[in-house]
Amino acid sequence: MTIPAAQLPGDPLAAARAYDRWFDGGWGRYAFDIEVAAIRDALGPLRGARILDAGCGTGRLLQYLIAAGARPTGLDADAGMLEVARQARTGAAGSRWIS
Repeated sequence: MTIPAAQLPGDPLAAARAYDRWFDGGWGRYAFDIEVAAIRDALGPLRGARILDAGCGTGRLLQYLIAAGARPTGLDADAGMLEVARQARTGAAGSRWIS
Protein backbone atom coordinates (compact mmCIF):
# COMPACT_ATOMS: atom_id res chain seq x y z
CA MET A 1 0.00 0.00 0.00
CA THR A 2 3.01 2.31 -0.19
CA ILE A 3 2.55 5.22 -2.57
CA PRO A 4 5.47 7.62 -3.16
CA ALA A 5 4.71 11.03 -1.65
CA ALA A 6 5.34 12.70 -5.01
CA GLN A 7 2.30 10.86 -6.44
CA LEU A 8 -0.14 11.93 -3.73
CA PRO A 9 -2.25 15.05 -4.15
CA GLY A 10 -2.30 17.27 -1.08
CA ASP A 11 -1.25 15.45 2.07
CA PRO A 12 1.99 13.51 1.45
CA LEU A 13 1.14 11.25 4.42
CA ALA A 14 -2.36 10.34 3.19
CA ALA A 15 -1.48 6.79 2.15
CA ALA A 16 0.34 6.07 5.42
CA ARG A 17 -2.55 7.47 7.47
CA ALA A 18 -5.06 5.39 5.49
CA TYR A 19 -2.93 2.29 6.05
CA ASP A 20 -2.79 3.00 9.79
CA ARG A 21 -6.56 3.62 10.02
CA TRP A 22 -7.26 0.25 8.37
CA PHE A 23 -6.05 -1.44 11.56
CA ASP A 24 -8.79 0.33 13.54
CA GLY A 25 -11.47 -1.64 11.66
CA GLY A 26 -12.60 -5.21 12.21
CA TRP A 27 -10.31 -6.93 9.70
CA GLY A 28 -7.37 -4.77 10.70
CA ARG A 29 -7.78 -5.62 14.39
CA TYR A 30 -8.12 -9.29 13.47
CA ALA A 31 -4.95 -9.19 11.32
CA PHE A 32 -3.03 -7.42 14.08
CA ASP A 33 -4.17 -9.96 16.69
CA ILE A 34 -2.95 -12.80 14.45
CA GLU A 35 0.40 -11.04 13.94
CA VAL A 36 0.86 -10.48 17.68
CA ALA A 37 0.00 -14.12 18.46
CA ALA A 38 2.55 -15.31 15.88
CA ILE A 39 5.24 -13.05 17.39
CA ARG A 40 4.45 -14.30 20.92
CA ASP A 41 4.58 -17.92 19.78
CA ALA A 42 7.81 -17.46 17.83
CA LEU A 43 9.75 -15.33 20.30
CA GLY A 44 8.40 -16.25 23.72
CA PRO A 45 9.05 -13.77 26.55
CA LEU A 46 9.94 -10.35 25.18
CA ARG A 47 11.14 -8.49 28.29
CA GLY A 48 14.54 -6.98 27.56
CA ALA A 49 14.75 -8.44 24.03
CA ARG A 50 16.30 -6.27 21.35
CA ILE A 51 14.14 -6.63 18.23
CA LEU A 52 14.38 -5.16 14.74
CA ASP A 53 10.99 -4.68 13.11
CA ALA A 54 12.00 -4.44 9.45
CA GLY A 55 9.14 -2.96 7.47
CA CYS A 56 7.59 -1.52 10.63
CA GLY A 57 5.09 0.64 8.73
CA THR A 58 3.28 2.93 11.12
CA GLY A 59 4.69 1.30 14.24
CA ARG A 60 1.71 -0.57 15.70
CA LEU A 61 3.74 -3.71 16.35
CA LEU A 62 6.55 -1.69 17.92
CA GLN A 63 4.05 -0.21 20.35
CA TYR A 64 3.02 -3.75 21.37
CA LEU A 65 6.65 -4.87 21.66
CA ILE A 66 7.51 -1.95 23.95
CA ALA A 67 4.47 -2.66 26.13
CA ALA A 68 5.70 -6.27 26.39
CA GLY A 69 9.08 -5.07 27.65
CA ALA A 70 11.14 -5.37 24.47
CA ARG A 71 13.56 -2.76 23.15
CA PRO A 72 12.58 -2.60 19.47
CA THR A 73 13.90 -0.60 16.55
CA GLY A 74 11.58 0.18 13.65
CA LEU A 75 12.97 0.20 10.12
CA ASP A 76 10.99 1.19 7.03
CA ALA A 77 11.93 2.44 3.57
CA ASP A 78 8.81 4.63 3.39
CA ALA A 79 9.46 7.96 5.11
CA GLY A 80 5.71 8.66 5.25
CA MET A 81 5.07 5.48 7.25
CA LEU A 82 7.82 6.43 9.70
CA GLU A 83 6.48 9.96 10.08
CA VAL A 84 3.01 8.62 10.91
CA ALA A 85 4.67 6.21 13.36
CA ARG A 86 6.50 9.05 15.06
CA GLN A 87 3.30 11.12 15.29
CA ALA A 88 0.95 8.32 16.35
CA ARG A 89 3.26 6.42 18.68
CA THR A 90 4.75 9.30 20.66
CA GLY A 91 4.05 7.39 23.89
CA ALA A 92 6.24 4.51 22.72
CA ALA A 93 9.12 5.36 25.03
CA GLY A 94 12.36 3.78 23.97
CA SER A 95 11.40 3.41 20.32
CA ARG A 96 13.88 4.07 17.52
CA TRP A 97 12.88 4.76 13.94
CA ILE A 98 15.23 4.26 10.99
CA SER A 99 14.54 4.98 7.34
